[in-house]
Amino acid sequence: MPTPAPRTLADQFRGWSDEQLSALLDARPDLSVPAPQDSSQLAARVATRPSVMRALDTLSVLDLAVLEAALHLVPVGADGLARVVHAARASVDGAVERLLRLALLWGTPEELRPVTVLAEVLASPRGPEPAEVPGLLTDLPAGARAGRAPARRHAPCTR
Repeated sequence: MPTPAPRTLADQFRGWSDEQLSALLDARPDLSVPAPQDSSQLAARVATRPSVMRALDTLSVLDLAVLEAALHLVPVGADGLARVVHAARASVDGAVERLLRLALLWGTPEELRPVTVLAEVLASPRGPEPAEVPGLLTDLPAGARAGRAPARRHAPCTR
């Protein structure tokens, strides 16, 4: 039976052991100064843009790929992330564990959620709707539609 998902990040922190909280503060020292008074204050700090930016600087390319996939599939389980991210399952699971320890992802293995500010920080431009693509392609030069640059019209320089 799946573990019930915490309603908030602060609720999740209330369920964490002292060792987990200590590991979070060791990994993200900016969260500990000044010392947070309770789990709600810690959760608020975890989700601030400057703190998240510092944490992102420590991540691998795989960690970032998993985080971006989680943003697009919210809420998503670890199984769903493993299907979308093109990496070995053990590597994806390791990335999920790191992201949970850093509190960039939170929830249960069946319902992972990124901290809210990540949608803004890792925002990727939205592309056109699939139905619009054929019309956009017709506006391109023939060489671009074929996936190559147009042929050169002048002779190359010779010296």
